[in-house]
Amino acid sequence: MKLELREFQETAVDQLLGQARLARAEVAGGASKPQTLVLASPTGSGKTVMATAFIEGVVTGNDEHEADSDATFLWISYQPDLNEQTRDKIIDTSSVLSASDLSTVEAESFNAERLEPGRVYFLNAQKLGQDKRLLSRGDGRIHTFWETIKNTRSAGPESFYVIIDEAHKGMQSSGQAGAQAESIMQKFLLGSSARRESRPHQTCSRPSPRR
Repeated sequence: MKLELREFQETAVDQLLGQARLARAEVAGGASKPQTLVLASPTGSGKTVMATAFIEGVVTGNDEHEADSDATFLWISYQPDLNEQTRDKIIDTSSVLSASDLSTVEAESFNAERLEPGRVYFLNAQKLGQDKRLLSRGDGRIHTFWETIKNTRSAGPESFYVIIDEAHKGMQSSGQAGAQAESIMQKFLLGSSARRESRPHQTCSRPSPRR
């Protein structure tokens, strides 16, 4: 990190890395149920900074935690501008991740068999609505995004991390768009009958701030 973490931030990150190590071991051992990690912290405590330190810790490792060079991260939030803010924050604070390691999933151009290791992908949940192009082939797209997720998970389930950013009010939006986004988030956490095989096994979730 380009900045020094506060003591409580270091403690939270270390605990999260420890939980991730146990989750990876369970998944590598054939665990069938999803593994969920939770980072909960009050507003203004630096959750994005802590999440960045966690990602760095997974990728580079330290004296207590083995490095995972195959780690792949998918960061999901409800509003596109929140993803951009997060991306900029990571660039400003990380000494491990550069701009070239951070990719925004664009409906118009994204086409990949699987997500690449060592990268963080940012996704706006609304782009996975049923009427969105990420879910269909054509115009040069060979793989749907759900297929990309499935292939990434199949290649290394113990190294696939989905970070669901629900610390912002956008995750609680009302109306059809909000309900659709919440349903998409639930698919990532719990899977669905149609996409059960596509669910990731490790999730770093940032819940709504505690007051």
